[in-house]
Formats: sequence, structure tokens, C-alpha cells
Amino acid sequence: MKSFKNPLLLAATRNLARPAVLVALTLACSLALTVPERKPVQAANPAPVTVTNIPLSVQGTINAAQSGSWNVGITGNSAVNPLLVRDVENSARQPFAQSVLLTMGSAAINGTAGFDVPVGKAFIIEYVSAHAEVPLGQKLVIFEVIGSLSGTSGTKQFFVPVSAGADAFVDNFTVSAQTRLYADSNVGISAQRSALGSGVNITCAFTGYLVDLP
Repeated sequence: MKSFKNPLLLAATRNLARPAVLVALTLACSLALTVPERKPVQAANPAPVTVTNIPLSVQGTINAAQSGSWNVGITGNSAVNPLLVRDVENSARQPFAQSVLLTMGSAAINGTAGFDVPVGKAFIIEYVSAHAEVPLGQKLVIFEVIGSLSGTSGTKQFFVPVSAGADAFVDNFTVSAQTRLYADSNVGISAQRSALGSGVNITCAFTGYLVDLP
């Protein structure tokens, strides 16, 4: 490459380059000053938007996903100020209990008894208990309860008698069990002992609740 050896020519070249540099700097400063500043735009008096066509139809696929762990609970429920709850069926339930004596004569190996359910009600039996006194050496082998629904024989449930010991005259047997038996006309009881002998008395008790029939 050739270098400028003439000092006059070199000075003239430098003088010609200076105006071009000044013009470029001036143009760059002008562009920088003219770029607008970005600011958020806010409405002076925002008005609510009313949607008239409800429900709104949704088209396409909606992707919904759980974000993080969910914590679902009831606020305001504490030991000091507990949240009150109520069984919606409780107001329709009417507590009810019935006792029945079933007897067997000396010539009978089995016996029956029963009672009618109040008219317009259904009896939901939740607990059955019984106490039988049979002659010494005998056993109570069968104890069953039948709930009649709409005038027909309904559900029949069998209960296992358990020996409760003996005294000087009789052997004792008991029945005690939670159950779920329905009857809206009558409840029947049937029992059987192991052999003939003197008479037998069985005291039976039923507890539960009544509900009004539709």
C-alpha cells in the first residue's frame, strides 16, 4: 500500500473527512432523541363489560391443570367455635321401641309372637335383644325376626342364641345384635328349643325409629 508523502495532500484529506464524521454524529443524536418513551396506557374512567348471551359456548379443547398443591378446608371450624352439622333425615326419624313376650307351652317345641307397626309408619329396627328361660338341659336353638313390608312377608333375619349360664331351675339364653330390618305392617318373631318340657318364656326387645310412609 502506498503512503501519502505529500503533507499538503494529507492535510486536505483530513479536512474533507471531518465534515462527514460530524454529519454522522449529528444524525445519530437526532435519532436517539426522537425515539418515543414507552408508557402504559390506562383508561381514565373504566366501565364494566356486560355479557348478555349467557351461557357462553366454548369451542375447542380447554386445557386445565392443577398448579401446585391444593389445600381444601373449612374456615372458622375450631374446637372453640365448631361448625354445626345436621343429618337431614333426623327431623323425620321418630325413636321407637317395642317389647314382646313369646311363650311356649309344655307340649310345644317352638313358638311365635309379633306386633303391629303404627299405621302410616315404617319401623327401621336397629337393635334386637332377647332373653330366654328354658328347662334345665335344654337349649334355645333358633331365633328369627321377620319384617313385613306392604302386607307381604319381607326380610327374615336369623340370630344366634348364646348361653348365659344356668340357675337351679332353668338354662338362660340371650340374643343381642345390631341389625337393619324394615317393616311397615308388622314384625314377627319365631323361636325353637331343643326338646319338649315345661313351658318357656322369651322376652324380646326391639329398638329403632319410625318414619312416615309417603
